[in-house]
Amino acid sequence: MAPELIVCLLVKREAGGELLRGVIVETEAYCQSEPACHGHRRRTPSNETLFGEPGRFYVYVSYGIHHCVKVVTGRSAWASRELLRPVALPGESERTAVGPAGIAILFFESSTRTRSSFRLAANSTGEGEAAWVHR
Repeated sequence: MAPELIVCLLVKREAGGELLRGVIVETEAYCQSEPACHGHRRRTPSNETLFGEPGRFYVYVSYGIHHCVKVVTGRSAWASRELLRPVALPGESERTAVGPAGIAILFFESSTRTRSSFRLAANSTGEGEAAWVHR
């Protein structure tokens, strides 16, 4: 799934209706069998989203410092996700990219750990969604 997210748009509908867009330029894939996966040791209330239905954002605090955003992929009951790394912002310098913590701030602006607002469709308009992925 990670390669399929590259060059997709991460989109957020702002309060005034305008859209914030970022091009996904890098991801990191993890699954439950890897020690670096949050679901490797066991299922807990804080990582429950990872074991749920694919197509959700998993927003979490990394090392107690900043938030990161992952997209839940794979199958239900198996922790599998893609960490969103840099996102390029159209109209900005090509050297300007927003890293994992910046993605959480710009696109989710909340300390909520889970979101169920993921879309991955060629014709996604994001109706009723706070943020979504658009191919």
